[in-house]
Amino acid sequence: DLTSEIRLAIANAVLFAQLFGEWGAITALAQQYDVSRTFVYSLASTLREAAPMLFGETARCTHVPSIHELSIQMMLSLRLEGRSSNGAISTIMGRLGLKLSSAGSISQILSRIGALLPMTLSTEDGIIRYLVFTSDEIFSKTIPILVTVDPISSAILRIELADSRKAEDWRKHFECLYDNGWEALYLVTDEGTGLCAGHAETEALSEVLRQTDTYHAIAHQLGKWINRLEATAYKAIGTEHKCERKRDAAKSDRVQAKCREAYERAAIAAAEAIQLYEDFCYSVSV
Repeated sequence: DLTSEIRLAIANAVLFAQLFGEWGAITALAQQYDVSRTFVYSLASTLREAAPMLFGETARCTHVPSIHELSIQMMLSLRLEGRSSNGAISTIMGRLGLKLSSAGSISQILSRIGALLPMTLSTEDGIIRYLVFTSDEIFSKTIPILVTVDPISSAILRIELADSRKAEDWRKHFECLYDNGWEALYLVTDEGTGLCAGHAETEALSEVLRQTDTYHAIAHQLGKWINRLEATAYKAIGTEHKCERKRDAAKSDRVQAKCREAYERAAIAAAEAIQLYEDFCYSVSV
């Protein structure tokens, strides 16, 4: 039934007595509060263990992000992990009541952050590392972006916004990788003209085998068939519409019957062409 204040007073008195060598203080406290000596010692031990936390060096305060920092963190998370557009980021941040939520601010801040990041990943302490290079071209609207990644870790080794994607651009791209400590065991690419020529012109890659990207090789061939089937479908639709106009413009019964038969055949042909095109697109996407 001793209050916390009384327990603290007992523990403090014990530590004071031990510090200045006051013999008999423990027994006196036990008799005064009608408790055992063991209990008195336990209170002193508890206070001694808590003392470093209460009176020791002030621990460094954990950094609490400001509203400005939280806004930028959310912006980067939505862009890099959510793959959201500037408009979508603006909408979400505005809904959460975060600062810097205008599309203009988001675009400006992301551009500034991007400009601070290096385009090429460098090895530590000049150590040469051997990797498989997977290189390709992606586009920001119509502007090419040259990128090389490690296919195992997905680490981006080099990414750059280029004026073109010619052999010279790719040669400089590969040379920069070698200058930063990355050497290729072999190269995986599609059949891009500039990329292949850049591989051939890069001295450091002269003896490195280039493996054709199977996915792109197949996808390009399937893409040709998709284009052909799409063109055939549109042509059949045009023929159907032409027959329909002739049928509607026919005057005599004989001409009407003839145009009706032609329209029905054209409609069936168009439906079959459309179905074939859609089935092929579905099969390729799966």
